[in-house]
Amino acid sequence: MLKGQLNKPPVQEQETSVWICVKEEYKGWVREDFPFNKVLKCALYDSEMVRRTKVLPILSIEKNAVAVSCES
Repeated sequence: MLKGQLNKPPVQEQETSVWICVKEEYKGWVREDFPFNKVLKCALYDSEMVRRTKVLPILSIEKNAVAVSCES
């Protein structure tokens, strides 16, 4: 363990529904609970997004909160 992490509880994770960009070279996704629009299009490539699942840290949903990730 790293210094400062001795007393931190482990991060709880769960399988979470997400929308993933169909462009293979781009690994962008957004949690299903945080969509930008009713019709989901990738904000960077204007391409379609498909529903999948990822194991992610559990978040508490706050009003007007947004969670987006871009992986490379």
